[in-house]
Amino acid sequence: MKRSPWFLATIAAFALVMVAVTILRTLQAGNDDGSRVEEFAIGIVMLATTCGGAVLAESIMSRRTPSVHLTKERRNLRRRLRDAERRQRRARTYVERFERERVRQRDRKARDRATYLGSHEYTTATKEDV
Repeated sequence: MKRSPWFLATIAAFALVMVAVTILRTLQAGNDDGSRVEEFAIGIVMLATTCGGAVLAESIMSRRTPSVHLTKERRNLRRRLRDAERRQRRARTYVERFERERVRQRDRKARDRATYLGSHEYTTATKEDV
């Protein structure tokens, strides 16, 4: 696995923080007088606690970026699929309704024609036909 150039710097920074915490605890346990080393260690710890969280959060967020983009793309594709399926259902409903109406009109025309022809033959029949 290839390491980022920042990997060694991050490890070194964490090592520095651990050394600072160790120095701080050792000096605090020994006496209450504050020396330069103790003040320096306190400064490093304070820096690490204020900036360390932001650096770690940025690292996590940058690693999360591809999955965020893929999640958004997946959500958009699902929405587009749902819209396409809805349009397809509407089109299918329209075609089915159109076909039912066409068949209904064809049957009605056939009935009307049969009724007309049946009554027309009856009214135009002569006495010889009867």
